[in-house]
Amino acid sequence: MAFVNEIIPQEDREKYRIDTLTSTAFIFRWTVDRENDMWLCFVTREGDPRERTPEESRQSYWFFYWKGQLLTLWTKYLEGGGNLGEPGWSRVQLQTINIPKVVEAYRPQILQDLESALKIYKDNKREHPVYTLTLDIPLELKK
Repeated sequence: MAFVNEIIPQEDREKYRIDTLTSTAFIFRWTVDRENDMWLCFVTREGDPRERTPEESRQSYWFFYWKGQLLTLWTKYLEGGGNLGEPGWSRVQLQTINIPKVVEAYRPQILQDLESALKIYKDNKREHPVYTLTLDIPLELKK
């Protein structure tokens, strides 16, 4: 099975204790690969939405559940384009990711799976019939 975008079913909300993960956001959609026990959720953008700077509005906080381990990460939107109804694209940079020591040896696979999940998550953009995402991963985060 591959990643798909969907509204989180109640049984999965309970299984993964989604409602206990954050007190600042209600998470209702995710990008999930049930067969491989992975999911990705957008949580929030940085800063108070009423007082957010342009720089803060480009940064996003995520949960990435990878085979029993909950990872948190920040991404930064770098650039993008595409008119409504036409193919769209964006380039996003991974800013930070916390990978627990127990799965650190799998870092290259985790990053590959994260990129796959983000690409499917971005396909959820209804204003574009096709949406391409490129994830830039700085060298220091690949090691």
